[in-house]
Amino acid sequence: MTIAMAGLDGGQPNIGACSIGGAQEALDKALAHMKERRAFGDRPDEFQALQMSGGYGCLADHGVEKIVPDLRMRQILEGTNEIMRMIGARETVGRA
Repeated sequence: MTIAMAGLDGGQPNIGACSIGGAQEALDKALAHMKERRAFGDRPDEFQALQMSGGYGCLADHGVEKIVPDLRMRQILEGTNEIMRMIGARETVGRA
């Protein structure tokens, strides 16, 4: 168990860094789309900023559709969210 947990110690920061990079890429693509796109004469950020890419986020030529599933998968690569929260909580209070 100690060896397995030591392996997770190295993998978790890596997965976190990859996830942040993927999220930044998705945000950059969505913001670029919002600057270019016009719908009903307005930019999407003027009326639908909660749906930044709209339907384009699902299209293969937009690029975001490949990023989001990868980000979702990374949530469980090094352990489920619940387990990661428990490990973090234990380490925070010194019971690890």
